[in-house]
Amino acid sequence: MVDKNTKALFQNIPADPPEIKSTWDQYVLFDLEEYSESGIDIQEFLRVTAEEAEIRIEEAKGK
Repeated sequence: MVDKNTKALFQNIPADPPEIKSTWDQYVLFDLEEYSESGIDIQEFLRVTAEEAEIRIEEAKGK
C-alpha cells in the first residue's frame, strides 16, 4: 500500500458507534481478515456477508 494515500484514512476523527445495538447484530459476522484474504471486491464481499447474515437471522427467528 505504498502508493496509496493512507493518511486520508486518519485525517478525521471517526464517529462514535451507535449506542443501541440491534437484537440481530450478533448474527452479522463481518470479518475484515477474511475479506483481505478472499481476493474478492468489497461489493461482492458485503453482498455475501448480508446473504449469510439473513440466513442466520431467519434460522434464529425460527427457533
